[in-house]
Amino acid sequence: MVTTSGDDATTLDGALRALLGPDARFRPGQREALEATLDGKDCVAMLPTGAGKSLLYMLPAAMRAARDEPGLTVVVSPLLSLLRDQLRRCDELGVDADAWHSAADPARLERIARDLNTPRDEGGPGLRLLFVTPEAFAGAARLRDALKKRADDGSLVSVAVDEAHCVSQWGHDFRPAYLALSETRSTLMPDVPIAALTATATPDVERSVVDALGLNSPVVVRRPVNRPNLQYEVFRREALVTEAGASTESAAVTHLVEFASDAVEASGERPGTSCEDGGEDGGPTGIVFARTRDECDRVAGLLVDAGMDAVSYHAGKSREALARAQRDWSAGDLHAVVATVAFGMGVDKPNVRWVAHWGPPATLEGLYQESGRAGRDGDIARCALYVGAAELEALRRLGSGAAAGAACVEAYALNDRKCRRAALA
Repeated sequence: MVTTSGDDATTLDGALRALLGPDARFRPGQREALEATLDGKDCVAMLPTGAGKSLLYMLPAAMRAARDEPGLTVVVSPLLSLLRDQLRRCDELGVDADAWHSAADPARLERIARDLNTPRDEGGPGLRLLFVTPEAFAGAARLRDALKKRADDGSLVSVAVDEAHCVSQWGHDFRPAYLALSETRSTLMPDVPIAALTATATPDVERSVVDALGLNSPVVVRRPVNRPNLQYEVFRREALVTEAGASTESAAVTHLVEFASDAVEASGERPGTSCEDGGEDGGPTGIVFARTRDECDRVAGLLVDAGMDAVSYHAGKSREALARAQRDWSAGDLHAVVATVAFGMGVDKPNVRWVAHWGPPATLEGLYQESGRAGRDGDIARCALYVGAAELEALRRLGSGAAAGAACVEAYALNDRKCRRAALA
């Protein structure tokens, strides 16, 4: 059993304070999940958005480094934006980490491969955390071969599957590449514990994740999904039109600019404050989620015309443009990004003061997951859904496979009397 108390950086409590500061405390569910992983058990951790799931692999890595013990953890993560964000966080915390993915420089991959191929008795590998996309994990033979060697000599100590609902065909973000993880586990690393981490898992998704990953009698940690600091609101486009001749879209743009300004003003933070101006987390920002690339570009343009400093973010942009947008937004140099849903998954900026959906998502799980990018510092944040009659009609026309999710979204959007927080829960 892992030692949990004390100020020594080799204990859970001591390592937490060494990593995050003397006042750091565990959030509900974190300790149970960490103890399971450190005891070599499989684990499913279903913690609400903003509950600090990344700590579940960063803290053990820091503890092993403090003990001068070998120990590599592989983190399977679905998005390059998330990989970059987590690598930046590891660098800030002094955790030795790197990432293997299709966009990585070949020289970087060669350096990682050399490290992974260094046996334990020769001091390797030096990395504590290796972030990989599921596609790279399934398709990169030299990566898999190296990881098998490290699993065999005991230096690969755990695997964390972030956004684990993507494993499940019941999940709202299903990724087929995740299914290869089960084969990888059984053939390459049968004795390496796996931690499946997610904020959104219905009972069907939970069972599917356990089966798909081949988890062995996992410790299940489930916390309530309620985030008391988030305020959920729905705005009907038709009701926002106050001037004769105005379109519902122009009215919604005007409203969104005011909504964002009010959310930031209520926080007391100063917009436009970058990390370079002294703010550790950068200035307060927001996210607009849109459904298509074209819609992202169009809405970003409308917001810029209305006076908001915003850019679009989606897979159709160049790698350099995406990296610049994420860097500027994280630093607080942008008011907002207008992005497809992939951008928000796992984003770890604490002071996102507002999130808006420019139209209804396909599922309530998606709405909860994406809205959960807001208010990770625990302060009040606002989450808005903009919806019009035409969009609701389009939801009703979805095929039978998506009908149940669409019906829940429609009920959420139209019910003004029931607590929206209760509807999400």
